Amino acid sequence: MPLITHRKLYEKKNECHIAVGHSGRDKTWAQVKSRFSGIPQQAVSLFINMRDACQIRRSLPKTPCGKPIISIEFLTRLQVDLIDMRSVQYNGFNFIMHVKDHFTKLSWLFSLSSKEARHVAFNLKNIFYTFGPPKILKSDNGKEFVIAITNETVNEDIQFSLHSIKNSFKQNNELSIHWLRVIKHYIRFPLDNAYGSHQLLLLAASVLTSDGGPVMELGCGYFSTILLHQIVVAEQKRYLLSTDTDREWLSKFEANMSSSLHEFRHVKEASEWDHIGTNRRRWSITLVDHKPGNRRTADLIRVANISDIVILHDTETPVYKYEAGLAQYPYQYRYTYLSTNTDVLSKYNRTLLSNIRRLLELTIEMKLPKVEPA
Repeated sequence: MPLITHRKLYEKKNECHIAVGHSGRDKTWAQVKSRFSGIPQQAVSLFINMRDACQIRRSLPKTPCGKPIISIEFLTRLQVDLIDMRSVQYNGFNFIMHVKDHFTKLSWLFSLSSKEARHVAFNLKNIFYTFGPPKILKSDNGKEFVIAITNETVNEDIQFSLHSIKNSFKQNNELSIHWLRVIKHYIRFPLDNAYGSHQLLLLAASVLTSDGGPVMELGCGYFSTILLHQIVVAEQKRYLLSTDTDREWLSKFEANMSSSLHEFRHVKEASEWDHIGTNRRRWSITLVDHKPGNRRTADLIRVANISDIVILHDTETPVYKYEAGLAQYPYQYRYTYLSTNTDVLSKYNRTLLSNIRRLLELTIEMKLPKVEPA
């Protein structure tokens, strides 16, 4: 093979490179080795790297594809995105809301004045009420945005159901749907059979007296205090008095429920119960579930004339001797669906008690899941 001098290196490398159709370093080097000697491989590599045309032709590495989006039917996955149109806003509308179903590729477009969650939720409900809710809701605006939309949609639905419960007693099917939605929102399933067996009664009474007065809780509890604070104080903006003989137990709730509408009062001695609740003329709801147990009947009698509705816990057992107190109430209903019974009582308001009873009887008809007694 001819030995190539330094002066002709470029010429011969170029000749071989053209001969292989600008194929690259390896094929060019193979061609050079077969025809000439005295040309090092490093020189061939440098030659290829210096040619602009070959560098442009070089394919760029492809990034691996992301995980494919799998949708098996309509509304399996719904994508919500906002297009910023503030530069060409029209009649106060600054955004276009684009909603797309991944399975059918069906799209909906809505004009928005702002990208607040409440505006997005309002338009999404038009889709949900027409076609049903999606299994997955996604957005490029982030997880927090999706959570805000979901919360806004749920809150509006709950408010609608709360309003409907008070105004749809003649339509049993609608009442069942709205009542079940409210129960699922406020109470965990399965229903507690013991300490929390009075939750449904407190919820029903709170919903049906939402325009009423203050609420008094004789005896704090994990199931009652948290529920009453959420619905009575935080949502209905009503005054709630929570009392208990255990200072440490009371402090646990007080530390996490800061509100001017929620007062916590420690009862040091049993005789102090005589003065609890006397600072107000009337209570909308009174829960009797406190210690010592022998005080319950006395307080049941005491609050009869100042309470629209009284919720009495643990009525399945004779140990509390409730008979004398129950005799003060002409209108009574005992909820026995759960193993720990609870009574709803009223001395004057027969209609309100009947409405609460109807809601409770619906839970029996719907056979709500409950914890089976051990």
